[in-house]
Amino acid sequence: MKKLITTFFCATILVVGISAQELAYDKSYARWSLGVKGGIDYYRVAPYGTNGFKTHLFKWGYNSYFLQASWAAPSLFFEYSINPYFGIGMEVGWLNFNRGTIKDITYEGVTAPAGVYLGSTVDALAVGSVNILNLMAPYRKNGWRKVSLYANFGIGGGFGSHKSPRDTKWEHGGSFIGMAGLALAFNVSKNWELFLEGQYRSYTNERALSKYNFNDRKSADAVIGFFGVRYKLNQRKDVNGHARSLSAPEYDAYMAEDFSGTRARLNDLTDQVNTLRDKTDRIGNDVEDLKKNKADKVDLDALKDRVRSLEEEIKRLKTGESATASFDNVVFETGTVKLTIDSKEVLTNLVNMLKMHKISSIEISGHTDNTGSESYNLKLSEKRAESVKAYLINEGFEGSKITATGYGFKKPIADNSTAYGRAKNRRVEVTVKK
Repeated sequence: MKKLITTFFCATILVVGISAQELAYDKSYARWSLGVKGGIDYYRVAPYGTNGFKTHLFKWGYNSYFLQASWAAPSLFFEYSINPYFGIGMEVGWLNFNRGTIKDITYEGVTAPAGVYLGSTVDALAVGSVNILNLMAPYRKNGWRKVSLYANFGIGGGFGSHKSPRDTKWEHGGSFIGMAGLALAFNVSKNWELFLEGQYRSYTNERALSKYNFNDRKSADAVIGFFGVRYKLNQRKDVNGHARSLSAPEYDAYMAEDFSGTRARLNDLTDQVNTLRDKTDRIGNDVEDLKKNKADKVDLDALKDRVRSLEEEIKRLKTGESATASFDNVVFETGTVKLTIDSKEVLTNLVNMLKMHKISSIEISGHTDNTGSESYNLKLSEKRAESVKAYLINEGFEGSKITATGYGFKKPIADNSTAYGRAKNRRVEVTVKK
């Protein structure tokens, strides 16, 4: 039961760690690494070697480890460093727990024969890694920036093989494993890292490692000491190397820079979306206006009447006085500043009339309805006023006497909530001063 609790505890920490990594995940700085490690393992597996010490079949305590020192074959591992705080990976290793010659001993009716006991296990673990120093002491200086302390937690499975002096064949068994450990690492360069690691492993099926183990005994666990080397792949010059090599302040600075750039790009996209939305709304309103009201159609007779009316007012003006005519029927091609053919005909008549009188100045003001943003309509009204000015100059009127101003939707003359009102507000006004 205690073995299951230990394994469940390690599994819980691993899952929580992975969840935390997802919150801190940033694809731009994640990097792979791989390596190899080997060392010494101490398995508490019955029966225990004596080496001159009195032996009990199910003895436990520090002697039960140190009397059975064996070697851990090189283990292979790889890791995905999500950021300088968290990493996830896998490791696979072959670990021995051969014991020296022991004496015949009987304990609680179980006899372990004298001789050499052989044993090994192949373990595969999913491992989560947390950089404790980056969490607790992120602002390390000088050489300490190259040093990291990792807490490692893992879960997995092991396939054990064992043989007693009386056995003619190897016996095998499988077990779930819970692992916890600490690793002290030193970044030799951007690519290479050396480390020392200590692990504790607990096997839930004690008989998988020895038939002399019993599941109600405190046995079938191990303490392992590793020395290893890690190679960090996929370096990036712009982030000063591997994510595992970055200090917390360096990583936070890069993240802030990336966030600033992302926010600027997002703002640009938002502006583009708003512009497209304004244009779409405007097209929709134009379609609505065309369907519900014919005010936008160029009525040549009506426009010519306004030119004649303006001429009558000009004749009555005294020097310094002015008169204004509103040409709400001057039409541009949808969403552009290009005059339609009919509108050009009206403006040609206007120019010819103005040439016949002594005019000191002309102000052309462009106006729009309230469809779309204020900035969009202001620019549109300015461009349309300039378009009319350019046409008048092209038709021979003196350009120095003409000014063009855009007001957007700031000076409506009708209700913008109706199609008819919006049509009236989309206009060009000509103010003539004698």
